[in-house]
Amino acid sequence: MKKINIVLPIILILMCGSCAGYKPIFKVSNLNFEIMDYSLQGEKEIAKIIYYKLNNLSKSQKNSFEKRKINFTIEVEKNKTALSKDQSGQPLEYKMNIRAKILAIDFLTNNEILKYESSKSVAYAVQEQYSNTLKFENNSINNLVDSIYEEILIQLTDAIVSK
Repeated sequence: MKKINIVLPIILILMCGSCAGYKPIFKVSNLNFEIMDYSLQGEKEIAKIIYYKLNNLSKSQKNSFEKRKINFTIEVEKNKTALSKDQSGQPLEYKMNIRAKILAIDFLTNNEILKYESSKSVAYAVQEQYSNTLKFENNSINNLVDSIYEEILIQLTDAIVSK
């Protein structure tokens, strides 16, 4: 019994100590940029959400001398179609599709840094109350925008670090 009481704390200490060299795989600190100018096209409300996420990320970086200055063009299209209808023609299920095009251009050299295009879609069922259906629609849009933003972030990180 005494051996277990001695060995168990030693094993726990060794296991905790081996985590000291942890480094995250995706590190945003490499992404050092500043948005100089931007244009929003298409569904401006959704494009504005993507822009604000990118802008907040750019402002979170401390070192302003080494920041890469970028112009962004964000174009978003939203399409909602009925997937299925009941006998009276009322929709039972919708499909929300968001297509995004993002163009990032270096402010100083006018070189293209990133040209990103993506189309994401999700289906959701119509609820008994219209307000619940709107909540599902808004949640679907937010989830699609988050997914697109994450992909943009990965692509932008790769483009900025490699150039």
